[in-house]
Amino acid sequence: MFSRIGLVRQLGSVPSMLVKPVSPMTALRASYKSPSLESPTQSPILSSLQQGSSPSTSIFSIFGLGQRRWKSRGNTFQPNTFKRKQRVGFLARMRSRTGRKIIRRRRLKESIENIRITKSVSKTQRGTFEIMSLRIFSKNAISIARSMCPAMTIRGFSSSITKFDEVSKTAAEKKQREKGRDLAKKDEQRKMANRRIRAREPAKNSPYFFEIADALRYLRASEVGRSPNEAVITITTDIVADKGAPALAGSVKFPKAMKETRTIFFTTEPEQIEAAKRVNVTTVGGIELIEQIKNGELELDFDRGFATAELTKELGSIARKLGPKGLMPTVKKGTVVEDIEKTVNEVSGTIPFRQKGTFLSVAVGRCNFTDKEIINNIVALAHAFRESVSNQKAKRNSILGQTTITSTHGPGMVIDFR
Repeated sequence: MFSRIGLVRQLGSVPSMLVKPVSPMTALRASYKSPSLESPTQSPILSSLQQGSSPSTSIFSIFGLGQRRWKSRGNTFQPNTFKRKQRVGFLARMRSRTGRKIIRRRRLKESIENIRITKSVSKTQRGTFEIMSLRIFSKNAISIARSMCPAMTIRGFSSSITKFDEVSKTAAEKKQREKGRDLAKKDEQRKMANRRIRAREPAKNSPYFFEIADALRYLRASEVGRSPNEAVITITTDIVADKGAPALAGSVKFPKAMKETRTIFFTTEPEQIEAAKRVNVTTVGGIELIEQIKNGELELDFDRGFATAELTKELGSIARKLGPKGLMPTVKKGTVVEDIEKTVNEVSGTIPFRQKGTFLSVAVGRCNFTDKEIINNIVALAHAFRESVSNQKAKRNSILGQTTITSTHGPGMVIDFR
């Protein structure tokens, strides 16, 4: 808030219309009661206005400094001549924060309604007064009282304080939103930097670190009395990637497959039939096999389906049965083959994986597997993960963070996956 001395230092002297917001009768009484003024006509402001001149009076004479003693009370200046009841009531209102806010708003509203500029003020003076009023009046330091000169012709203020306040409020809100976005962005960058630092830390620093052999011993103990098919051991790796980076995906071929892959192969070529039998393809056939599936005589409990090119048209008749189970051979998927022996060797024991959220999770074995078989599968999975990271199309590749090993009903333990 502007103090009186600060106001004088900035303005030096002010136009005659800058006075305290008081009523006409109060202004006249103050002029009569002033020790230095015997009548209101002796006031330098009123006398100069009556003479038709454009006086410039010191701010001390406008506020009555030297004529009446003033004392600071809260955010306003109040004369000591107030009656005790009025002063006590005012101070009681000013004690509460809500009361102070109400008083400020009320005075600001009354002052806005009292702003006027006379016709005798030049355009330059009016512009100066407009800037001055926006800076000073908005802080409740001073206002304009037309009551000090009832005879003066007045007109509406040339600019809108309300509109100015709305524009200022909108600009402040916009600035606050931008500041909030900047803070959120910096916070996200800080969290990402901390995640990268933690991801590069050795696994031995974790209080939950176990060697793989010890971890498998505890996991088997937690699965005692359960079916081997139910107790699955899973590897989960935390992925630290930049925002917008593509998800990691790929496939891994385990030395020890989780289960036997059941394969169905459609072909009429004798050479392909012999090759399929050598690689232990579950079911092999041609037109007669298609007819069995069409008539519902064969259960489609297979994991993969392959075919040679000469039967692609005939397979269209059973596409609605093969398609929902993922067994329909197509060129796009690479399941229409020319060398079934090579294809089966490549896909046998292969398990696809894909990043979900910030984790990669793949089952590597069962509790009835030996330690060596599980460790070999973990090594193969680690190699597949690193290969997927190296093939990632991003400005900065993802980082493989902390890795845990767990079972269906067992705890999670940190292992060295690197």
